[in-house]
Amino acid sequence: MLGNAYADMGAYEKAMECYDQALSICPMYKEAKNNRRNLEKKMREAELKTGT
Repeated sequence: MLGNAYADMGAYEKAMECYDQALSICPMYKEAKNNRRNLEKKMREAELKTGT
């Protein structure tokens, strides 16, 4: 949930850290896997928009 809050605020790196931490504790945690995948997509799209 903390990762989602960070992602909603645009703090993508912090969100990714939270998802990674959750997955290090429970590698099969489906929601964290899905949220991480969605965030990666969102980060790629943001990169394309800004050109960085």
